[in-house]
Amino acid sequence: MSYLLHPWLLVAGVCAVSLPVLIHLLNRRRFRIVDWAAMEFLLQADKESRRRIRLQHWLLLFLRSLAIALIGLLLARPLLPSNFASGLSPAAKIERIIVLDDSLSMQARGGNESAWERGKRTAVNLVRRLMAQHGGNDTLTLIVTSNPNQLIIAGAALTNAGVEACESRLTELDCSDRAVRLPASLQQLALSLRSQDRGVSRAVYVLTDMREPDWPGSGATVASLRDLSELVEACFLVDVGDEHDANLMVAKVQSDAPIVSDLRAALDVTVTNRGTANSTNIAVTLFVGDGLPAAETIEQLAAGESTVVRFYPTFTCEQLQGGPHNNAPRFVSQRVRVALKAENATDDLLAADSAFYFPAHIRCGLRVLVVDGDPSPEFGKSESFYLQRALAPAGPVKSGVLLKVVNEDELHSAAFSEHDVIFLLNGSQRSMTSENLSRLKQWVASGGGLVLMPGDQTDQQWFNRHMYENGQGLSPLKLLAITPDEGDASWTTLQLIENNRLLPRLAAEPAFVENVKIWRHWQAAVPPDDAKDTANVVATLSDGSPAIAEKSFGAGRVVAFAIPADADWHNWPSTPSFVLMVQELVHALIANDSANEHLTVGGTIHQSIDIARYDTDAVFEDPAGNQVHLQATAKGGGQDQETNWEFVLPATRHLGFSTLTLSRRDGGHEPLLFAANADATEADLKRADLDAIRPALAGLNVRIVSADDAGSFADQGAERELWRYFAWLLAVVLASEQLLGWFFGRQRT
Repeated sequence: MSYLLHPWLLVAGVCAVSLPVLIHLLNRRRFRIVDWAAMEFLLQADKESRRRIRLQHWLLLFLRSLAIALIGLLLARPLLPSNFASGLSPAAKIERIIVLDDSLSMQARGGNESAWERGKRTAVNLVRRLMAQHGGNDTLTLIVTSNPNQLIIAGAALTNAGVEACESRLTELDCSDRAVRLPASLQQLALSLRSQDRGVSRAVYVLTDMREPDWPGSGATVASLRDLSELVEACFLVDVGDEHDANLMVAKVQSDAPIVSDLRAALDVTVTNRGTANSTNIAVTLFVGDGLPAAETIEQLAAGESTVVRFYPTFTCEQLQGGPHNNAPRFVSQRVRVALKAENATDDLLAADSAFYFPAHIRCGLRVLVVDGDPSPEFGKSESFYLQRALAPAGPVKSGVLLKVVNEDELHSAAFSEHDVIFLLNGSQRSMTSENLSRLKQWVASGGGLVLMPGDQTDQQWFNRHMYENGQGLSPLKLLAITPDEGDASWTTLQLIENNRLLPRLAAEPAFVENVKIWRHWQAAVPPDDAKDTANVVATLSDGSPAIAEKSFGAGRVVAFAIPADADWHNWPSTPSFVLMVQELVHALIANDSANEHLTVGGTIHQSIDIARYDTDAVFEDPAGNQVHLQATAKGGGQDQETNWEFVLPATRHLGFSTLTLSRRDGGHEPLLFAANADATEADLKRADLDAIRPALAGLNVRIVSADDAGSFADQGAERELWRYFAWLLAVVLASEQLLGWFFGRQRT
């Protein structure tokens, strides 16, 4: 055991101390004494003060040699051992604080054990050594970085019983799946120590894997270590990581459109190679509920690159009771899991982020309300005749649309909130009262999709005043006039804008609409570019006027046509592209419900509910199966603040699915599915540059040691560095030497 950080510098200082003495002795042997008569008088005078001068010389030589010795000792950085301190003060107590990194990256397995297992083993060995050297008087505190304010072990005595309890607690302790930033955890620990008794000596041992994400430029981590080291007698960074960094992860799973029951969905799985070496033959497996898995293989994935694998599962809602519009659930949730398996196990050292949990929110049909402004009992004469067949065509292939058709007189009783998309066909102003218009605007602003298809029953002035509102209203089009009816002798054609966001698939195949003939239409205009919520033109007519335009309105979208839905003005309903257009339009207007699909472990979930439909009590179950009862709280703001409440779900420490079970006021329960996945930063297993970190820690009471050296640094836990005291002593010695040299010289003159 050494009480010096740099013993060889002390040896150099001792050698330097002997130099003045050697020079003095060598100089004495070089001169030969010769008697000279003229010097007798001087020698006689010198005999009186020789003894005093010799004493002065020896005193100055001692001070100068002591200064050189102190310089060597100062550079050697001596330590005051804890056993010496306890000998001076038998009541001295040292609190040993072990900080165990429990972030997700600690689960990486580079050999026979993971960094987490190595960290726990190192902690056990350290505790045993501390008990052997300092048992009986010192205490032990154990915390984890994911929650430094919660003490796993709080001030346990370093006795046999205390050590056994510590080993038992470490054995039970599991690693979290959270992303934990080391600087933030150390700052929290420092804040906690500042609020405690400053008279207690403390030594901190931080067991971590020393991964690069925890040392971004080293600035934040070094600053937190500086703050912590000022509060403790010693701080040790114990490196329990290894040099391996190969890792594959599922970065994301997403659907580019809402998932609808009985329709084939498209799920894109993004796989990333976070290591520094290429990986080959990676099996990607998709599990949907308890069904049979689907698998694809990535033949090669270069280091640092990502690739997307697409799966086409079909989800099905259970049989609904009472039909789609009689309190049947609009959504069901399905557990989807994706797993990776590399051909070479060494290509993927962190298994936790090789799985991804996706809560598939399945719509039990796309709920569409069609308001027919020109109904007719005759076959093929009603305004909605062709639209109904395009939305829900007969045949074995399902469209997924749950259709409801009403006339204008029934609009006041229609519950807009029960529908995803509303079509207003050739409507007149008689049904759109101010109350209905206000309800419609509120519904669209909250995320609804509205389609306007005016015809000959539409009042131009009313439409422009209440629906267009100088570009501020619902409609993206202003109606100008109806073109003259010239029959089949003259017509215009339809041209879709390329790369439009409303009908991109249809626009990619212009041949689909080349046979569409329009011989009568509304001449329309879009708002100027500087108007609020400027409209986007989706399709134009051959005369240059807009045929289809769309705009955002709050969280929803509105699409307006310059033609009606029936076949009186055009032949589009009789062409196959009409069905394709209507189906693509409905899917585009429905928002993709994925707000909670990409949560990371430790993230907070806010789930809104309508307390008119649900109770304010719910049960939350985390991925580990632990259940807790929650109480909803009111949300502030908004016209519906009285019924718009929310649950704040507890943050989880582990990957997997969570469930919030709501109680419906009309009876029964409705489970909501959520999932927590790995933080992408934890997948980066690259090692921190220790050669760059050590100089940044110079001058701090912090040392970086390996896990294998646990026995060698255990007895140095509360050693106090004495260099500051020796620096003051050196200053005193040098000042004394200068003062005495000046004083002695003054006496001789």
